[in-house]
Amino acid sequence: MLLTIIFIVIRLQQHDDGIPYMDGGWIEHGILHNEITILACFIHSFHAWFWCLTVFAWGSQLLNKKSSSLTYLNQGVYPFYIVHMPITFAGLKIAKEFNLTGIPAVIAGCLIVTIGCWIVFEIVRRTRITRYLFGIKSIQQKQSVTQDVN
Repeated sequence: MLLTIIFIVIRLQQHDDGIPYMDGGWIEHGILHNEITILACFIHSFHAWFWCLTVFAWGSQLLNKKSSSLTYLNQGVYPFYIVHMPITFAGLKIAKEFNLTGIPAVIAGCLIVTIGCWIVFEIVRRTRITRYLFGIKSIQQKQSVTQDVN
């Protein structure tokens, strides 16, 4: 709670001074570091890390259960990671060819990357060799074992 109050105070000070303490633009105003910039860096880092922890905690709480959808989506993590950069560069090239800039270029790029990664994932998950090459684990179904008791 205290850090939140300090965050608000620094934001208000930033507004009054016109120096972006929280945003890291103080060097352009001739300030190398002072008490406010060091505190702002600490609070900004703390804030970012705790948002990450919050998202991971929510994910653990909400997604830590058996689900066929989660099993399917979990298979796509590594293939998406492998192919997203080449597809991103292709999306940038396509956006440049159509003279897209700004928000339309970002939206087009996101659509191209998402659809492209999904298509590649669907193709590579079909055969055993490509599953191995892209690190997709095979789904093993548990078989019930019955035991004869004499």
